Amino acid sequence: MYIVFGTGHLNHALEPTLEIETIQINALAFAAVASHAMGHFTRQGHGTIVGISSVAAARGSAHVPAYNASKAFVASYLKELRLRTLKQSTPIQITEIRPGSVDTAMMKTEKPFWVVSPDIAAKRILSVVEKGKPVAYVPRRWAFIAVLLRCLPEFIYKKL
Repeated sequence: MYIVFGTGHLNHALEPTLEIETIQINALAFAAVASHAMGHFTRQGHGTIVGISSVAAARGSAHVPAYNASKAFVASYLKELRLRTLKQSTPIQITEIRPGSVDTAMMKTEKPFWVVSPDIAAKRILSVVEKGKPVAYVPRRWAFIAVLLRCLPEFIYKKL
C-alpha cells in the first residue's frame, strides 16, 4: 500500500487554520491510514507499506514549520512501524521515501532545487520498493544533503 498524500502552505503569518490543516492531513490522516494498513497486513500475514515523508524531515526550515514537522512525524512513525514488524517477526515491508523537489503543483510556489519529474521519482520509488530498502531519497543525491543538514551546528544552520 502506497500512502501518498500531503499538503503544505507558505504560511508566513503562521495562520493557525493553515498549520492545523497541514498537520491533520500530513500527520493525523497518515497515522490513521498507516495504522489501518498495519492491522490489515498483520491479520493477512504479510504486506508492504510505502510512506512518503520528505527531505524536510531531516531538519526543517523557518518557511513551512507545520509541513516540516508533519513530515518528520511521518518519518518517525514509519521507523516505529518498521521496528514493530522486526520485533514481532512479521513479514511486512515498511519503506519510507524521502523526496526532495519533485515537479508537482506544490513546487510551483517555490524555486525548486534539484527538481525531478514525477516519472523519474516514480521509477526510483518502484526500484527502491522492489529491492526492499527501508529508506530512500528521491533523487538519491538528497541523501548527502540530508546528512549535511543533520550535522550542521545550529549557529551555522540558522544562517541558511
